[in-house]
Amino acid sequence: MSFNGFNSFQVYVSMKRKILLTYLKGLKNSFTHCSERLEKKVYVPGTLRIDKRGSISYYHREDANDKSGTYIKKESRSFIRQLAQQDYEKLVRKASEKTDVVITRCIEALERCTFPDEIYDSLSPERKELVTPIDSDDEYAKTWLKRHTHTEGYFSKDMPIYLTENGERVRSKTEHMMANRFKTKGIAYVFEPEVKTEVKTRRPDFLVLNKRTRKEYYIEHLGMMDDPAYVAENMDKLAEYENMGIILGKNLLLTFSNERHPLDSKKIDTLIENFLL
Repeated sequence: MSFNGFNSFQVYVSMKRKILLTYLKGLKNSFTHCSERLEKKVYVPGTLRIDKRGSISYYHREDANDKSGTYIKKESRSFIRQLAQQDYEKLVRKASEKTDVVITRCIEALERCTFPDEIYDSLSPERKELVTPIDSDDEYAKTWLKRHTHTEGYFSKDMPIYLTENGERVRSKTEHMMANRFKTKGIAYVFEPEVKTEVKTRRPDFLVLNKRTRKEYYIEHLGMMDDPAYVAENMDKLAEYENMGIILGKNLLLTFSNERHPLDSKKIDTLIENFLL
C-alpha cells in the first residue's frame, strides 16, 4: 500500500493502536455479553410462520420439518409475540457470535501491525536525529502550520499588548490565556486566520487542529454577552460563517463569557479535551 493510501487509513482510524483496540475490545465485550445473555434464555420449541396471503395468519412450526405449522388463533396474541421475539433473538445471537469471531480476528491482526510512528519511537536518539518521521502527528501539525501562516491584523496604538508564549500578539487577556493553553496542551493553532465571507473578510479568533483526527476547527470567543448590540453583531457574523460552510458544532466552536462568568483555564481545557485531543 502506498504511503498516501496508508495515511488515508490512518486518518480514518485516528492512527492510534490503543484507541482502536479499546474500541474493538469494547465492541467485542458488547457482542459477547449479548450472546451469553441470549444463550441463557429458555425458548418454546419451534418458530413462527406468517402467511400474508389474504388476511394475515400465524402458524407455529414446532420443528424444522414442519413446513406449514399449526394455526394460531389471533386471540393468542401474546403467544404470537413470544414466537416472533424468540425468532428475532435467535437471529441476534447468531449474528453476535459471528461478529464476535470477526472482531477477535481484527484485534489479533491489529496487535500484530506496526504503525510508522511506533517504528520512529523505537529508534535510538542518534538515529532519530537523522530521520524525518513519515506523517507522524507532530509532523502533520508542522506541515499544517506552514499551510496556515499567521498574518497580523490591525492593532490601534492605544490597545494593550498581549504576547503569547509563541510570540504572536493577541487582542485580549482571554485570547492570551487560550493561546497559551493550546501551546501547553500541544495543540497546533493559528491566531486570527482570514476567512473571506460573502460580506467581508472576517478573522475568527483561532483556527486549531486535532492532530489525531486531522480535523480543523474555528474558534470564536464571545466575551461581551451582556451587550445586546454585541450579541446581534455576532449573530450576523455566525450567519456569514454558516453560508461559507463554517457551521457551529461541526467545524466551529464557541466559548462565552461576561462580567459574572469569565472564561477560565478549566473551561478551555474542557474544550480541548472534548474536541482537540
